[in-house]
Amino acid sequence: MTDATKPITDHVLLDVLGDSPRTRILTVLIDHPDTEFDAERLADYAGVNADTVNVHVSELESWGVVNRSDDDIRTNKDSDAVEAFADAEWELTEYLASKEDVGEVDDDMNPINP
Repeated sequence: MTDATKPITDHVLLDVLGDSPRTRILTVLIDHPDTEFDAERLADYAGVNADTVNVHVSELESWGVVNRSDDDIRTNKDSDAVEAFADAEWELTEYLASKEDVGEVDDDMNPINP
Protein backbone atom coordinates (compact mmCIF):
# COMPACT_ATOMS: atom_id res chain seq x y z
CA MET A 1 0.00 0.00 0.00
CA THR A 2 1.39 3.42 -0.95
CA ASP A 3 0.83 6.68 0.88
CA ALA A 4 -1.78 7.50 -1.77
CA THR A 5 -3.83 4.55 -0.58
CA LYS A 6 -3.10 4.86 3.11
CA PRO A 7 -6.43 4.30 4.88
CA ILE A 8 -8.25 7.37 6.09
CA THR A 9 -7.86 7.96 9.80
CA ASP A 10 -8.68 11.59 10.48
CA HIS A 11 -11.65 13.08 8.65
CA VAL A 12 -14.45 15.43 9.61
CA LEU A 13 -17.17 13.03 8.46
CA LEU A 14 -15.69 10.26 10.62
CA ASP A 15 -15.51 12.67 13.56
CA VAL A 16 -19.13 13.76 13.24
CA LEU A 17 -20.89 10.64 11.90
CA GLY A 18 -18.77 8.07 13.71
CA ASP A 19 -15.99 5.79 12.55
CA SER A 20 -17.93 2.92 11.00
CA PRO A 21 -17.13 0.90 7.87
CA ARG A 22 -19.99 2.50 5.92
CA THR A 23 -18.92 6.00 6.92
CA ARG A 24 -15.33 5.21 5.89
CA ILE A 25 -16.47 3.93 2.49
CA LEU A 26 -18.79 6.90 1.96
CA THR A 27 -16.03 9.32 2.94
CA VAL A 28 -13.62 7.82 0.42
CA LEU A 29 -16.25 7.96 -2.32
CA ILE A 30 -17.13 11.59 -1.51
CA ASP A 31 -13.46 12.59 -1.48
CA HIS A 32 -12.68 10.74 -4.75
CA PRO A 33 -15.72 11.34 -6.97
CA ASP A 34 -13.80 10.78 -10.22
CA THR A 35 -12.07 7.57 -9.16
CA GLU A 36 -13.21 4.16 -10.31
CA PHE A 37 -12.63 1.56 -7.61
CA ASP A 38 -12.77 -2.18 -7.37
CA ALA A 39 -13.65 -3.65 -3.96
CA GLU A 40 -9.99 -4.26 -3.01
CA ARG A 41 -8.86 -0.74 -3.85
CA LEU A 42 -11.81 0.86 -2.08
CA ALA A 43 -11.10 -1.38 0.91
CA ASP A 44 -7.48 -0.17 0.97
CA TYR A 45 -8.55 3.48 0.93
CA ALA A 46 -11.24 2.95 3.57
CA GLY A 47 -9.21 0.70 5.85
CA VAL A 48 -11.70 -2.17 5.75
CA ASN A 49 -11.75 -5.54 3.97
CA ALA A 50 -13.23 -6.19 0.52
CA ASP A 51 -16.13 -8.29 1.87
CA THR A 52 -17.14 -5.35 4.06
CA VAL A 53 -16.97 -3.04 1.04
CA ASN A 54 -19.29 -5.30 -0.95
CA VAL A 55 -21.88 -5.41 1.85
CA HIS A 56 -21.92 -1.65 2.36
CA VAL A 57 -21.63 -0.69 -1.30
CA SER A 58 -24.81 -2.66 -1.97
CA GLU A 59 -26.58 -0.57 0.67
CA LEU A 60 -25.08 2.69 -0.65
CA GLU A 61 -26.12 1.67 -4.16
CA SER A 62 -29.72 1.25 -3.00
CA TRP A 63 -29.54 4.83 -1.68
CA GLY A 64 -28.27 6.02 -5.08
CA VAL A 65 -24.90 7.10 -3.69
CA VAL A 66 -22.81 4.77 -5.86
CA ASN A 67 -22.98 3.24 -9.30
CA ARG A 68 -21.67 -0.28 -9.71
CA SER A 69 -21.08 -2.19 -12.90
CA ASP A 70 -19.30 -5.52 -12.86
CA ASP A 71 -16.30 -4.92 -10.59
CA ASP A 72 -16.32 -1.12 -10.88
CA ILE A 73 -17.55 1.06 -8.02
CA ARG A 74 -17.88 4.77 -8.54
CA THR A 75 -19.50 7.75 -6.85
CA ASN A 76 -22.86 8.68 -8.37
CA LYS A 77 -22.06 12.32 -9.06
CA ASP A 78 -25.67 12.93 -10.16
CA SER A 79 -27.00 11.99 -6.72
CA ASP A 80 -28.50 14.74 -4.58
CA ALA A 81 -27.37 12.74 -1.53
CA VAL A 82 -23.74 12.80 -2.70
CA GLU A 83 -23.96 16.54 -3.26
CA ALA A 84 -25.48 17.00 0.20
CA PHE A 85 -22.71 14.95 1.84
CA ALA A 86 -20.01 16.87 -0.04
CA ASP A 87 -21.61 20.18 1.00
CA ALA A 88 -21.92 18.97 4.59
CA GLU A 89 -18.27 17.95 4.62
CA TRP A 90 -17.24 21.43 3.49
CA GLU A 91 -19.57 23.19 5.95
CA LEU A 92 -18.40 21.00 8.85
CA THR A 93 -14.78 21.69 8.00
CA GLU A 94 -15.40 25.44 8.02
CA TYR A 95 -17.44 25.20 11.23
CA LEU A 96 -14.77 23.19 13.05
CA ALA A 97 -12.06 25.56 11.84
CA SER A 98 -13.98 28.51 13.30
CA LYS A 99 -14.41 26.63 16.60
CA GLU A 100 -10.71 25.76 16.61
CA ASP A 101 -9.83 29.43 16.11
CA VAL A 102 -11.63 30.38 19.33
CA GLY A 103 -10.48 27.35 21.34
CA GLU A 104 -13.84 25.57 21.48
CA VAL A 105 -12.52 22.18 20.31
CA ASP A 106 -9.72 19.99 21.64
CA ASP A 107 -6.76 18.62 19.66
CA ASP A 108 -8.97 15.79 18.34
CA MET A 109 -11.56 18.33 17.13
CA ASN A 110 -14.08 17.32 19.80
CA PRO A 111 -16.19 20.11 21.30
CA ILE A 112 -15.04 21.42 24.65
CA ASN A 113 -17.94 21.71 27.04
CA PRO A 114 -17.85 24.87 29.17
